[in-house]
Amino acid sequence: MPNCPVCKESRYKKKTKAGKLVAKKIVRYFPLTPRLQRMFNTKHIAKWMTWHATGQSKEKGKMNHPCDGRAWKYFDMMKPEFSGDARNVRLGLAADGFNPFA
Repeated sequence: MPNCPVCKESRYKKKTKAGKLVAKKIVRYFPLTPRLQRMFNTKHIAKWMTWHATGQSKEKGKMNHPCDGRAWKYFDMMKPEFSGDARNVRLGLAADGFNPFA
């Protein structure tokens, strides 16, 4: 059985009756493109998807959305070809300490 190169523990729980191995951990595939396409095809959701380009806070120093933050503005300055189109989507990944391989 294949083992982890770090801890040397088996990567599999058991064998099935058919002799196949069952993995301990499984990383699921999340098809993002079709989901984003459906969101832009819905009129009211498409409006929300482009809010970052039109609805920024008017009050100086007040942050209502990540687009009001310094990191977002710095990215806009560094990548003007990306930030020029309001339909471009920025994704953030929050794992909350989840690590699928450890």
